Amino acid sequence: MADDWIVIGLEAWQAQGVQLFGTDVNNWRFVCPACGHVQTRADWLALGMNRRQVDQRLGFTCIGRWLDPLNTATDFQRSKGSGCDYVGDREPNISPITVIITPGEERPTFGWDQP
Repeated sequence: MADDWIVIGLEAWQAQGVQLFGTDVNNWRFVCPACGHVQTRADWLALGMNRRQVDQRLGFTCIGRWLDPLNTATDFQRSKGSGCDYVGDREPNISPITVIITPGEERPTFGWDQP
């Protein structure tokens, strides 16, 4: 799977998002690499988080951590779309994209959903 990993600069990554989903970042769709749950910025905002909180988590943490904060969902429930508790800085890192934010600052990032 490591051969499928992408390392990309922030501006190029943002350009991909615009190309795939348009300029409204609330509609950009990310896929959790652990459970396959698709999530958007709008989904996170709907949980009552502010924009900064969302930007710290979007594409890095599965929304399932907040949909099921006590981690009570069964594997079956997760397979039906409730998400999981994956975070991009876990070992092993299975996020398919690494975004270079600034020189020396990299962020594991979920892959894009299909438009």
